[in-house]
Amino acid sequence: IERLLQLSRAEAGIDGHARCDLVRIIRIVISAEDRPAITSDDGDIERAMIAVHPDAVALLLGNAIRNAIEHGTGSVTLTLRPGPILQIRNPVAPGSAFRHETFAKSAGSTGAGLGLTIMRKMAERNGLGFDTRIDGQMATLTLDFSARALA
Repeated sequence: IERLLQLSRAEAGIDGHARCDLVRIIRIVISAEDRPAITSDDGDIERAMIAVHPDAVALLLGNAIRNAIEHGTGSVTLTLRPGPILQIRNPVAPGSAFRHETFAKSAGSTGAGLGLTIMRKMAERNGLGFDTRIDGQMATLTLDFSARALA
């Protein structure tokens, strides 16, 4: 039910003119996950203000990290670069694939098949770049916040 509620929020949008510090939200979300298999490299960026509601960013990042942990085979690394652009990377089993269709999931998955749909819709509603790829056995999700960056 939680995933369906998140999908509803992603489709409806989180209204209101808001802004947040992406670096701060990343730290909060990682802390809330409280898992030792998450590492973060903020590229020495101390602050990255974006014109996106902090709840939307937290929902997006939380889903991305949980999906990486649940579907990966090792530690999850978040890398922030100027733009700001955030990459979430994790090793995956041979033959792994991102499934973008609503309710699509791999055999043996305990998820509802909504994670990528929620993230994609949230990114689209907020004008963020969203890209996924698997190179060999490394999955990468890239979130490009450049279009919403504030000076």
